Amino acid sequence: MSENLPDNGGGSNLPPIDSEGAKAVGVIGGSAAAGAFIGSAIAPGIGSVIGAGIGGAVGSACVIIKTINDGQ
Repeated sequence: MSENLPDNGGGSNLPPIDSEGAKAVGVIGGSAAAGAFIGSAIAPGIGSVIGAGIGGAVGSACVIIKTINDGQ
């Protein structure tokens, strides 16, 4: 059993790694992770959940704004 992962072509519905969608997911995920980290520092437990939610929303907003700007 080799450790080589299959490439993204074999019937996968995932977008290519360099696609805009993957970048958007990265931005949202990164914002959520940063928010969770900050939130857990402020209020361990629930703070990380709230922080992740806020961070994810901020990341989503950034992606939406960038998409609109790119479209103009």
